[in-house]
Amino acid sequence: MIELRRELRTSGPFAYLMGGFMIVVTTPTGQIGHQVLDSVLDNSEAIRVIARDPSRLSRHVRERVEVVQGSHGDIDVVDSAFAGANSVFWLVPPDPQAESVEAAYVDFTRPACDAFKRQASLGWSVSQPSAEVLRSQRWPAS
Repeated sequence: MIELRRELRTSGPFAYLMGGFMIVVTTPTGQIGHQVLDSVLDNSEAIRVIARDPSRLSRHVRERVEVVQGSHGDIDVVDSAFAGANSVFWLVPPDPQAESVEAAYVDFTRPACDAFKRQASLGWSVSQPSAEVLRSQRWPAS
């Protein structure tokens, strides 16, 4: 039983507790986030996802990742998801009500920027607006 507990702590989705590598993936049920998640699932890193509706994740994915339920536009959700993580894939979802692409991107990414300042473990991230954001805002502006 002790060996099993040790193995569970040092491998799989909670390996970061023992100093392993942890990546956070946002928008895991969207077109782009889903592809990123599929890609990292093939590796042995621990994975945490932020999902508004975890039931939209396949059973296989839910068994393999740690899920933080909520919006990655919510600072409390982001802080919880980033705790102990080493890297983040950050994708800004479309916001048809935003004044501009810049406003959509900056406003939605503000919680992540604040969390990056507080999380010393985060070494790097990939951040981009979604294609829908760019299309919906007629980017680049003419």
